[in-house]
Amino acid sequence: MKAVFLLVALLVAVVCVKAQGMPNLPAELQGEAEQLRNEISQLPKTEAGFPDISQASDDLRARMDDFMARMRAAQA
Repeated sequence: MKAVFLLVALLVAVVCVKAQGMPNLPAELQGEAEQLRNEISQLPKTEAGFPDISQASDDLRARMDDFMARMRAAQA
């Protein structure tokens, strides 16, 4: 369940960055969001057509967790 929440939160963050930009989000996080989005999009898809986060590597999951924590801190 946590992985699904993280995926949704990350995808929302990436959409916000791409659609309107986030002036308070550092450039390194914007670039990292795009990189994570690209990696997530390469995961096998579920029957519903979403990336199957259960097949993400431990490294990718750790980077997603770290990214979300740094994004929340940057927006605080």
